[in-house]
Amino acid sequence: MLRAYEKDWNRGLDILWLSNILYDYTAGYPFLISRLCQIMEQNSPEGWSKEGFQYAVRELLKTPNTLFDDLSKKLSEYPELKEMIYHILFHGRKFAYEAENHRIQIGKMFGFLKEEKGIVSISNRIFEMKLYNLLISENETDSKMFTAAEMESFKALSK
Repeated sequence: MLRAYEKDWNRGLDILWLSNILYDYTAGYPFLISRLCQIMEQNSPEGWSKEGFQYAVRELLKTPNTLFDDLSKKLSEYPELKEMIYHILFHGRKFAYEAENHRIQIGKMFGFLKEEKGIVSISNRIFEMKLYNLLISENETDSKMFTAAEMESFKALSK
């Protein structure tokens, strides 16, 4: 795909570097590859460079899209999957890959999880970053946390 694009548009792409970095971040997920390339071509002030790629990743992660909307909904629908992902990302917990495990089956079916050397891992860096950002944001805005913090502040001011 990149060779054909370069042949048609002569952008001076480093096809080997670009294909490697795209795969490193997306594990070949077609929507993610297409969207990153689209952002580099249409929106990035740096174009098809390392800086342009970094810009595209930042833009992709902060811009709503149906894939990320679906990711968020699936985590809400499957709290046991969300819990597993939380432990992988925030505690570095390693789960042995077992294809018959319901949580793992669901995560793999949605494309969030994969098997890597017998261990469950997040399927690609983009999902890893998005899931990390999403879980941090949810944790920060959890109403229980706000209520507890506000109560402690109120108590401290009342003394």
